[in-house]
Amino acid sequence: MFCHKCGNQSLEGAVFCKKCGTKLPTEDSAQQSFIAQKPREQALPKKSGFSVKKFLALIVLAIFIILFFSIASIREEPKFLCQEKVLNTVTFEAIYAGIDCEECYPRFILENGEDYSIPLFEDKAERFFGEVGNKVSVTYEVKQYWDEELYECNEYEEIKSGRIIEVGTGLATIQHQQKQEKTRFEEERFKAQKAAPNIPKVTAQILSSDYSTNELAADNKYRGKGGIIIHGTVESVQRTFGVIQVIFEGKREYLSNNPFGLEEAGDALFRAMGLGDFSNIPSFVTDYVHIGLDKSQENMAAKLRKGHQATVRCKDVNYRLGIVTANNCIFTDW
Repeated sequence: MFCHKCGNQSLEGAVFCKKCGTKLPTEDSAQQSFIAQKPREQALPKKSGFSVKKFLALIVLAIFIILFFSIASIREEPKFLCQEKVLNTVTFEAIYAGIDCEECYPRFILENGEDYSIPLFEDKAERFFGEVGNKVSVTYEVKQYWDEELYECNEYEEIKSGRIIEVGTGLATIQHQQKQEKTRFEEERFKAQKAAPNIPKVTAQILSSDYSTNELAADNKYRGKGGIIIHGTVESVQRTFGVIQVIFEGKREYLSNNPFGLEEAGDALFRAMGLGDFSNIPSFVTDYVHIGLDKSQENMAAKLRKGHQATVRCKDVNYRLGIVTANNCIFTDW
């Protein structure tokens, strides 16, 4: 028998260690200790196998959930900040020029000769302003609203009231302006058609695709030809730094449905939210072609709506910061 404290060997049956004096265990106490220890050893749980794939899948799912709700909160914040409200109220005097076409806005000719259009139902326009050529007073509000389609805060104008100041005094002004516009438009159109055979014709989608593929080759193909004719689908019409721009839809490039390898985690999350499969959601990016119009084209641009088809002849085309832009453009035939 050996001492459990100092390790010295003692005689069988000894009660104390002859070297250090420590009490030695008896056979009964050792057996009881072994019996008491054995259930504890049997009760210890067995270590289960660790799956690296399961662990990585949980990490990916957690990252996806965090990103999903972070993006959702970021996208919700500007919408929350853009409450519909009146920003300004404006009153001006002008000549009522009538409504040119169905579902178009009423037109007004200001003192400086500029054309101005504001949204208003046709029946209200007749009640407020009467016949074409009347000198009228117009009061409108500038409001902000949340545009769900563009996902941004926008502004719009809405006529609140109007009254007739003088009847028929501006009829001659309108007729003179219409004659000038027609003459100017015909001259520009004649010049464009005369030069058209020598310049390239291209759709906005092909133009943006060519520039995104090879800018140098696109410049050689479209620049320095005396102009360019572009046909496209209208996405929007806007005024940027005083220049009227028509935005054409360009190349649409489809991306992978699973660009970051999150298909399994995404599917699990989307199914849990009742949104179907994440992998079935199409992903694409659309380029746009920016058409800078000549000032003489403002009235025609005011009649364009999203989805309309239009053709323009431009003096030049450029590619800056990944955006195709065309300058000094007028409407023409394809």
